[in-house]
Amino acid sequence: MSPPVYSGTDQVSQGFKRVVQLPALPRRTFDAPSVTADQMLSYLQDLDRSIIDIELEDRRRLQVFVNQRGSAAFGAADTAVAVAFESDEADSDYVVFFSPSWNTKVWYSAVASTGFTMNASDAPGGAGGTVKWMLAR
Repeated sequence: MSPPVYSGTDQVSQGFKRVVQLPALPRRTFDAPSVTADQMLSYLQDLDRSIIDIELEDRRRLQVFVNQRGSAAFGAADTAVAVAFESDEADSDYVVFFSPSWNTKVWYSAVASTGFTMNASDAPGGAGGTVKWMLAR
């Protein structure tokens, strides 16, 4: 069985660099000029485990990155909505990402460990709109 794929990470200026250890391909030698089916099967099983390790590690890292998420309803004429967290954050040193359901610019203000105020440059009009948000550290 191959070693775990993630042997660690090195922080670099553009983000994080993975140190990945994938299984070695079976080699042909003078004494064994072809790769056997068993060798290839073993290699493919190790490769499959490595890919699963990568996916699980990516999911774990994303869960650490994303602390809370939710959505906020804006009435037809609303340009600001208060968001209260389900559980308080340790402090107000976080970043929030937004995805509005209408064409507008969204930003946040009144940042606190208990929540923030979401602001929109334009009211949604009509039946109102929704902004999905995600808090990250």
